[in-house]
Amino acid sequence: MLAPGKIIDVRYEIIKNVEEDHHGAVYFAYHKNLKKQIIIKEIKDLSSSPEERNKTPLLIEKIRTFAKFDHPSIVKILDFFNIEENFYIIMDYIKGQSLENIMKFRNSEPFEEKEIIKYSIQLCKVLWFLHNQRPVPVIMGNLNPKNIIFCNDENISLVSLGINRYINENPGEKKGFTAPEIYRKQISPLSDIFSLGNIIYYISTGLNPAISQNYDIPPLRSINPAISRTLEQIVKKSTELEPAARYLKMKEMKDALEACLRSSEKVLLKNESAQIGKSVDEDIFKSSTIITPEDFKKNLHQALEVCLKTGKAERENSVITTAVKDDEEPTYEINKNLDEDPFEKISIERARKTKELKEKQKAAYEKVEKSYKEKERAEKKKFFKFIAPVLTIIIILLTLIIYFITR
Repeated sequence: MLAPGKIIDVRYEIIKNVEEDHHGAVYFAYHKNLKKQIIIKEIKDLSSSPEERNKTPLLIEKIRTFAKFDHPSIVKILDFFNIEENFYIIMDYIKGQSLENIMKFRNSEPFEEKEIIKYSIQLCKVLWFLHNQRPVPVIMGNLNPKNIIFCNDENISLVSLGINRYINENPGEKKGFTAPEIYRKQISPLSDIFSLGNIIYYISTGLNPAISQNYDIPPLRSINPAISRTLEQIVKKSTELEPAARYLKMKEMKDALEACLRSSEKVLLKNESAQIGKSVDEDIFKSSTIITPEDFKKNLHQALEVCLKTGKAERENSVITTAVKDDEEPTYEINKNLDEDPFEKISIERARKTKELKEKQKAAYEKVEKSYKEKERAEKKKFFKFIAPVLTIIIILLTLIIYFITR
């Protein structure tokens, strides 16, 4: 690992380590010549074996291809070089937060549907751009919340283009987001469609698909009923285990999401119109003059007090003021606290819904975990049922061998 303050290739000064694994590390650094912040990706021990040395030309070719990309949602590669056995890729620094960190900051609280569709369409567009590269399409293969950056200008950027796939047998897939066929070394643009579908599921429910090892996660709307059935169907189709059952192109998925957005906007507009109509009715009702029995009594007493001051209607006043109030007489009260926060009720309702959602997420986690443990126990029982007779036979054979040897 490179220490802070270390200068490599004369002009790149390491500021801090961002992350590290057995493949290499990522550093936040400073470009001394351009006077700008950058990111350095380090790939360790690239020349440690003949197999990896053979992959180096392919890696260099791919990096040169990626460096030519000019897309607002793809991080720009500035330079690359090797120092002894290690390989370094210099990239632009993008201000923002990864989707993984944002979900942690939100305590896994789901996004609103309109936001979900908006960000998903952005991802579709950049992935469609990559898949349309010729002569060979560029496939992420490891698309997950960690390599999706939400920029400060509300746009999205990809900070990894699956570079690890060209140098390591294990491309660093994120369980739950990676298509099952990738584990069989079968990768295609449909694999990215699967990953994107699971990312939409994640930000729609707050439930990480990685909780299940067998891709048997609960239906989307069972966790978050606020999501439309249309979006649920898009997620279901894009995350089919059989690649041929998914959207065949990223453009098809983008078109489906855009249609879903138009549909949700129409519903929202309709609800807003109904709410405006309701508000107008309430305003008319509030502006109407309504005299309750209590108001009538109050006005009557005020009139009588005026009469007393002028020396009139003394007898009538004594009769009325000594009248006993009937317990069965209906009373009308207007309980309106002007100091009450008008948004308090909304906050309470939102907190209630958030609590319900958390309970659903927890129940879903527990259900999947229980299912997985039951399967694991069943597999262990099956294994022991098989191994027990084998061990018995081996013990008997060993006993017989020892018996005949000792005779």
